[in-house]
Amino acid sequence: MKRVSSTDVVGSQRIIFDVIRPVVRILRVSGFSEEAIRSVVTRACKLYARSPARGIWLEQTFGLGLDQARVTELMKLLRIWSQDPEFVDESGQPKRLSLDGAVSSFKALLRRAKCPLASRRTLEQLQALGSVQLCDRGRRVRLLSDILAGC
Repeated sequence: MKRVSSTDVVGSQRIIFDVIRPVVRILRVSGFSEEAIRSVVTRACKLYARSPARGIWLEQTFGLGLDQARVTELMKLLRIWSQDPEFVDESGQPKRLSLDGAVSSFKALLRRAKCPLASRRTLEQLQALGSVQLCDRGRRVRLLSDILAGC
Protein backbone atom coordinates (compact mmCIF):
# COMPACT_ATOMS: atom_id res chain seq x y z
CA MET A 1 0.00 0.00 0.00
CA LYS A 2 1.33 3.41 -0.93
CA ARG A 3 2.01 5.84 1.91
CA VAL A 4 0.56 9.30 1.58
CA SER A 5 2.63 12.18 2.92
CA SER A 6 1.22 15.40 4.33
CA THR A 7 2.51 17.16 1.21
CA ASP A 8 0.41 14.83 -0.97
CA VAL A 9 -2.68 15.54 1.16
CA VAL A 10 -2.17 19.31 1.08
CA GLY A 11 -1.53 19.20 -2.68
CA SER A 12 -4.62 17.08 -3.27
CA GLN A 13 -6.75 19.39 -1.15
CA ARG A 14 -5.42 22.35 -3.12
CA ILE A 15 -6.49 20.74 -6.41
CA ILE A 16 -9.96 20.01 -5.02
CA PHE A 17 -10.24 23.55 -3.70
CA ASP A 18 -9.16 25.03 -7.04
CA VAL A 19 -11.86 23.01 -8.83
CA ILE A 20 -14.69 23.51 -6.33
CA ARG A 21 -14.14 27.18 -5.42
CA PRO A 22 -15.48 28.75 -8.64
CA VAL A 23 -18.47 26.37 -8.66
CA VAL A 24 -19.35 27.27 -5.07
CA ARG A 25 -18.96 30.97 -5.88
CA ILE A 26 -21.35 30.73 -8.83
CA LEU A 27 -23.88 28.76 -6.78
CA ARG A 28 -23.69 31.22 -3.87
CA VAL A 29 -24.11 34.27 -6.14
CA SER A 30 -27.04 32.47 -7.75
CA GLY A 31 -28.77 32.33 -4.38
CA PHE A 32 -28.07 28.80 -3.15
CA SER A 33 -27.41 28.45 0.57
CA GLU A 34 -24.23 26.99 2.01
CA GLU A 35 -26.30 24.24 3.59
CA ALA A 36 -27.86 23.27 0.24
CA ILE A 37 -24.45 23.20 -1.49
CA ARG A 38 -22.89 21.06 1.26
CA SER A 39 -25.86 18.67 1.16
CA VAL A 40 -25.60 18.14 -2.58
CA VAL A 41 -21.80 17.75 -2.48
CA THR A 42 -22.17 15.11 0.24
CA ARG A 43 -24.80 13.31 -1.82
CA ALA A 44 -22.55 13.43 -4.91
CA CYS A 45 -19.60 12.02 -2.91
CA LYS A 46 -21.77 9.15 -1.67
CA LEU A 47 -22.87 8.45 -5.23
CA TYR A 48 -19.25 7.82 -6.26
CA ALA A 49 -17.97 6.31 -3.01
CA ARG A 50 -17.27 2.92 -4.59
CA SER A 51 -15.89 4.21 -7.88
CA PRO A 52 -12.22 3.37 -8.44
CA ALA A 53 -9.86 6.33 -8.47
CA ARG A 54 -8.63 6.86 -12.01
CA GLY A 55 -6.28 9.32 -13.54
CA ILE A 56 -3.12 10.76 -12.10
CA TRP A 57 -2.14 13.25 -9.45
CA LEU A 58 -0.17 15.98 -11.13
CA GLU A 59 2.21 16.16 -8.14
CA GLN A 60 3.24 12.56 -8.79
CA THR A 61 4.16 13.21 -12.41
CA PHE A 62 6.97 15.61 -11.56
CA GLY A 63 9.28 12.65 -10.77
CA LEU A 64 8.80 11.58 -14.39
CA GLY A 65 9.71 15.04 -15.64
CA LEU A 66 6.09 15.84 -16.48
CA ASP A 67 4.53 19.21 -15.89
CA GLN A 68 0.87 20.05 -16.44
CA ALA A 69 1.47 21.03 -20.08
CA ARG A 70 3.15 17.70 -20.80
CA VAL A 71 0.35 15.76 -19.11
CA THR A 72 -2.11 17.63 -21.34
CA GLU A 73 -0.05 16.69 -24.43
CA LEU A 74 -0.02 13.03 -23.42
CA MET A 75 -3.77 13.07 -22.81
CA LYS A 76 -4.31 14.57 -26.28
CA LEU A 77 -2.07 11.88 -27.80
CA LEU A 78 -4.05 9.11 -26.09
CA ARG A 79 -7.35 10.66 -27.19
CA ILE A 80 -6.20 10.78 -30.82
CA TRP A 81 -4.95 7.18 -30.63
CA SER A 82 -8.27 5.95 -29.25
CA GLN A 83 -10.55 7.99 -31.54
CA ASP A 84 -8.85 8.99 -34.80
CA PRO A 85 -9.84 6.71 -37.71
CA GLU A 86 -6.19 6.43 -38.79
CA PHE A 87 -5.28 4.81 -35.47
CA VAL A 88 -8.30 2.56 -34.79
CA ASP A 89 -9.24 -0.70 -36.47
CA GLU A 90 -12.53 -1.68 -38.15
CA SER A 91 -14.12 -2.52 -34.79
CA GLY A 92 -13.19 0.87 -33.33
CA GLN A 93 -10.39 -0.46 -31.11
CA PRO A 94 -7.00 1.32 -30.99
CA LYS A 95 -4.50 -0.30 -33.36
CA ARG A 96 -1.17 -1.69 -32.25
CA LEU A 97 1.31 0.78 -33.67
CA SER A 98 4.66 -0.11 -35.18
CA LEU A 99 7.72 1.64 -33.82
CA ASP A 100 9.17 2.25 -37.28
CA GLY A 101 8.14 5.21 -39.42
CA ALA A 102 5.39 3.40 -41.36
CA VAL A 103 1.85 4.63 -41.88
CA SER A 104 -0.20 4.35 -38.66
CA SER A 105 3.01 4.07 -36.66
CA PHE A 106 3.77 5.53 -33.24
CA LYS A 107 5.81 8.25 -34.97
CA ALA A 108 2.82 9.08 -37.18
CA LEU A 109 0.69 9.37 -34.05
CA LEU A 110 3.22 11.77 -32.52
CA ARG A 111 3.17 13.88 -35.68
CA ARG A 112 -0.64 13.91 -35.71
CA ALA A 113 -0.74 14.98 -32.02
CA LYS A 114 2.03 17.56 -32.63
CA CYS A 115 4.01 16.02 -29.80
CA PRO A 116 7.32 17.88 -29.41
CA LEU A 117 9.35 15.21 -27.56
CA ALA A 118 11.19 12.34 -29.22
CA SER A 119 9.22 9.16 -29.70
CA ARG A 120 11.43 7.12 -27.33
CA ARG A 121 10.97 9.61 -24.47
CA THR A 122 7.21 9.84 -25.03
CA LEU A 123 6.97 6.06 -25.16
CA GLU A 124 8.91 5.78 -21.87
CA GLN A 125 6.61 8.30 -20.19
CA LEU A 126 3.47 6.50 -21.38
CA GLN A 127 4.89 3.18 -20.19
CA ALA A 128 5.70 4.66 -16.77
CA LEU A 129 2.12 5.91 -16.53
CA GLY A 130 0.73 2.48 -17.45
CA SER A 131 -0.97 3.64 -20.64
CA VAL A 132 0.98 1.59 -23.19
CA GLN A 133 2.85 -1.69 -23.44
CA LEU A 134 5.44 -2.94 -25.91
CA CYS A 135 4.40 -6.05 -27.80
CA ASP A 136 5.59 -8.23 -30.68
CA ARG A 137 9.10 -8.42 -29.23
CA GLY A 138 9.35 -4.65 -28.92
CA ARG A 139 8.44 -3.94 -32.53
CA ARG A 140 4.99 -2.53 -31.77
CA VAL A 141 3.18 -0.77 -28.96
CA ARG A 142 -0.38 -1.23 -27.82
CA LEU A 143 -2.68 1.08 -25.92
CA LEU A 144 -3.65 -0.29 -22.51
CA SER A 145 -5.68 2.69 -21.36
CA ASP A 146 -6.66 6.01 -22.88
CA ILE A 147 -6.65 7.40 -19.34
CA LEU A 148 -3.37 8.35 -17.70
CA ALA A 149 -3.64 6.05 -14.74
CA GLY A 150 -0.27 4.74 -13.74
CA CYS A 151 1.28 6.88 -11.03
